Amino acid sequence: MSIAATTNSEPARSNPLILPLIAATGCAALADWLFYGWWVGISLALFYGVISAVAIAVNGVRAQRRVQFIMTSILLAGLIALVEQVDTLSVILASLATASFVLVMTTHEPSSWPRRLFEAATVPLRGPFQLISDVIGALRHMTTLTPGWLGSLVAWIVPLSIFTVFVSLFSSANPLIEQQLTHIDLHALFDIFAPWRTAFWIMVIGAIWPLMRRRIRPAKTRHAAAESDNSEASNIDHLFGEAAMSRSLILFNLLFALQSALDLTYLWG
Repeated sequence: MSIAATTNSEPARSNPLILPLIAATGCAALADWLFYGWWVGISLALFYGVISAVAIAVNGVRAQRRVQFIMTSILLAGLIALVEQVDTLSVILASLATASFVLVMTTHEPSSWPRRLFEAATVPLRGPFQLISDVIGALRHMTTLTPGWLGSLVAWIVPLSIFTVFVSLFSSANPLIEQQLTHIDLHALFDIFAPWRTAFWIMVIGAIWPLMRRRIRPAKTRHAAAESDNSEASNIDHLFGEAAMSRSLILFNLLFALQSALDLTYLWG
C-alpha cells in the first residue's frame, strides 16, 4: 500500500497535502469533462499526458538525464499506441508507461525494472488506501501541526460573512445584480454533485493519488514544525486580525468595482 513511499529512502522535500489534493481534483475535473457520458477515445491519451505533466510539476524531477530521456521515450510510445487504437492492450501499455514515467522521474533511488512495473501496475489498487490514510493522518494532526493553516481559514470567516451581507444589500438595490443572481441554476449545481458523478470523481482521485503524492515528510520535520508553530496566534486573533481586515478590504473593493462596472455598462447601453 505504501510501496511508492518505501522506494524513496532518501529524505526529500515533502509535498503538503493540499497541493496533491488540488492537482488530483483538477485531473478528476478533466476526466469528468473528457469521459463522463462520452466514449473513450483519443481523449484517454490526452488525460494520461496531463496526469504525467501534473505529477511531475507537483513532485519535481529527480531522475538523471539519461533516465529522463528513456522514460520520456517510453511514455511517448505508450501514448502513441493509445492514439493509434484504443483497446485493452493499448490501455494497459499506456497506463503502465504513465505510472512508470512518474514513479521513475520523481525519485533519485535506482530500482529494478520488475519492481517499477509492479509499482506501476498496483498504483490504482493501492491509491484509495493511500488516499484514505493520508487524509486521516492530516485530519488527526491538523490542529497540532498546522495551526497557521487553520488560522488562515478562520481569517476568512469575517470577510466572507460581511461580503455576503453586502451582496444581499446590493442585489436589493441594483436590479442588474439581482437579475444575475436569479439566473444561477441550483439544479445544474446539484447535478454536478450527483451520487454517480461524485463516485466517479472519488474513483479517479483515488486511482491517481500515488502519482500525485510521491513524498512523505519525515517525522523529524513534522516534530520541528509542530514545535515552531506553538507560538502561532490564537483563532480569535486570526478572526479579527490584520489578515481578516486585509481580505475584507480586497473583497469589498472587488464588489464595489463590480457594482461600478455594471452601472457603467447599463448607462453605456
